[in-house]
Amino acid sequence: MSDHGSALRRRLAAARLYLVAPARLRAGGLADLVPALARAGVDIVQLRDRDISDAELRAELERVVAAAEEAGILTIVNDDPELARRVGADGVHLGQDDGRVEQARALLGP
Repeated sequence: MSDHGSALRRRLAAARLYLVAPARLRAGGLADLVPALARAGVDIVQLRDRDISDAELRAELERVVAAAEEAGILTIVNDDPELARRVGADGVHLGQDDGRVEQARALLGP
């Protein structure tokens, strides 16, 4: 496993507060709240929003990933390993009907 993969596993193991949120919160997007969420102790943020277009989702995910990297927290994409790879997220959440873990790992790594 790469050093990056080992470091990511350690960060995941140490995480204590995992937030799952929609893209739009009040007037702004989730990315706008990431700095405050990190200060409040959130270790991982997952954007989960099935009510916006694919283009809107990708745009907000790109903003969330950038904000999370700057704030030092991890990002998880809901249901879509390919999208997680494209936006540079730290991982993907797979539900029972969202594909196989082996396929996601082949695409994203361990």
